[in-house]
Amino acid sequence: MRETVPPLERQLALEWLVKQLLEGSFRRSDFPPADAHYFALDADMHWSQEADAALESGDMDAWITTMRIGRAVRTCLDDVIKRIES
Repeated sequence: MRETVPPLERQLALEWLVKQLLEGSFRRSDFPPADAHYFALDADMHWSQEADAALESGDMDAWITTMRIGRAVRTCLDDVIKRIES
């Protein structure tokens, strides 16, 4: 039987898993910190473009959501970068 996991715990578990995967991937690259920073900049650009598109369409709810997601992604990536650089 599969246990139902509350949304917050599921989100925290997924965040932990993603951080582990990203850290492992970056550590195997030739230039771990540089690759991680490049990936973070690419993520920033992606979420900025998504937010711009929402703003241009006049959907303020989508814009707010997209901005929050972008900040959350960057926070996770900053955590991974700190782990790689330490």
